[in-house]
Amino acid sequence: MRRASALLAAAASAAAVVLLSPAPAAAQASDAVRAQADALFREGQQLLAAGELPAACAKLEESERLDPKIGRLLNVAYCHEKQGRIASAWHEYDQAAAMAIQAHQAEREKFARAHAAALAKQLAFLRLGLGTPPEGTQVSIDDKPLARDQWGIPFAVDPGQHTVTVQAPGYKTRTVPATVTGTGEMRVEVGALEKEAPAPAPAAPATAPLPAAAAAPGAPGSEAAAPRAEAPAASGGPRTLAYVVGGAGIVALGVGVGFGAYALSRKNDADAHCPGRQCDATGLSLVSEAKTAATVSTIGLAAGVVGIGAGLWLLMRSSTSSPSAAPASVAPFVGADRAGVALEGAW
Repeated sequence: MRRASALLAAAASAAAVVLLSPAPAAAQASDAVRAQADALFREGQQLLAAGELPAACAKLEESERLDPKIGRLLNVAYCHEKQGRIASAWHEYDQAAAMAIQAHQAEREKFARAHAAALAKQLAFLRLGLGTPPEGTQVSIDDKPLARDQWGIPFAVDPGQHTVTVQAPGYKTRTVPATVTGTGEMRVEVGALEKEAPAPAPAAPATAPLPAAAAAPGAPGSEAAAPRAEAPAASGGPRTLAYVVGGAGIVALGVGVGFGAYALSRKNDADAHCPGRQCDATGLSLVSEAKTAATVSTIGLAAGVVGIGAGLWLLMRSSTSSPSAAPASVAPFVGADRAGVALEGAW
């Protein structure tokens, strides 16, 4: 009896090996790629037999990616089943059954369907509560896109930790963790997305105002269109100029008085050296100094009177002066035989 059971187990194992082995090479992959895929497949089976499931599944997945075949896909599904990745294995068995139907491989179809049916009883499902998602919403599970037709229905997932990510243009991305244990359906409420705050408008660069275009002479509205040019104010204004001219006149008047007093003093000193109008050398020198001082005094007095008068006139005129009048200027001068104040401007 034991010998018969051993023979049956050996026969079942042999059948499984035959069913899981890849079919003869097809024409899709090149010889080099097929050789690489076959090598990875053999390494994956050896690791699977040794119980090193993560490394075995990685080798088998890469082998199936390089050269997709029913046998390779069945091995990937079997490895995932051993890992406890129930949903992945169920989906891969179902896919392998569909491929076997197309290839008319009834035994492999039967094998895949039997395993898929057994795993279906152990499946865990997620259902997302998205509310009314805005336009352009994208949903992904563990960074893998989820088709829109699966948003409102439960879909199979492997047990363990998962991350649901929902994003839409103009809204903040929402990430919701989900821990799946056991079997049955689990609902994950994502909720309505929150709108992003509008970005602040960039400050407009400061630009100088463009000059208004000058209207052609005689054109209608040319007088209103042409900007009125403001005449630059004279330095200090007319009132300041009046004070300057008047002040210069006062200074000149003071100079005249001073030199007049000096001339009288020199004349009095000269009289002592000029008896009977006959002057000695000292008297002649004193007479000359007196004459020079008298000349300067006369010029200074005249300039002072003129300056004070001009200052008063400017002061009175400043209240009614035209803003377009050209600025006036004043400059005192002293020469060898004259002194005064030069006043220039348009009146």
